[in-house]
Amino acid sequence: GVIGYLIGSLVSILSKKDPVVSNYIENVELLTHTLKRRDLPVSLQKRILSYYSYLRDERMGYDESTFLESLPESLKDETSFHLKKDFIEEIHLFKNASDKFIYEVALKLELVVAIPGEYIFKYGDHGKDMYFIISGQLQVLGKDGEFINILKEGDFFGEIALIKSVTRSASIKAISYCNLYVLKSQTFKQMIDLHPEIVEQIEEKAKLREQRLVDRNLR
Repeated sequence: GVIGYLIGSLVSILSKKDPVVSNYIENVELLTHTLKRRDLPVSLQKRILSYYSYLRDERMGYDESTFLESLPESLKDETSFHLKKDFIEEIHLFKNASDKFIYEVALKLELVVAIPGEYIFKYGDHGKDMYFIISGQLQVLGKDGEFINILKEGDFFGEIALIKSVTRSASIKAISYCNLYVLKSQTFKQMIDLHPEIVEQIEEKAKLREQRLVDRNLR
């Protein structure tokens, strides 16, 4: 009983000092309560706990989204810009882009986390969004699941469907935990008139990638 009390007190102290740890503890407690009422496969339980641990240890997803939501609107936009600015400038598509463009894109990119084995989308899915890899690795798979390529930090994908509003020409599957920024189709449509030079670069890249996929299927 004494040991349990000491551990509980220590956890309480740590969680107060670190909101990420507090969030992790709350998630684990929620999972525990759920298991009392519902039966989940052990393998699924392990995947959920692994995801919670990743958010606790990696921290980016929790830190960025929670931090931004805690700010007033007058500070949120500028802070979001500075958090994403360096990453956006390193993306080849956005080289030499104006500060105005980078600012506008930074406000629109949404952060998502992909778990190992998760499909971001599959061949034939209706496509609408484009993704930029902040960290982690994903694999590109063909129509029949054949391996095509590995994507990693700084790479992007999904631009073909974003440009043409067609079905996905490949599947994208996470190899590891991945942090991704998503560019929604609605945002892209707003960019078309305001930044035609950037749109042209994305369209050119989409054509090249689409041609490579066609060439591959013809072999």
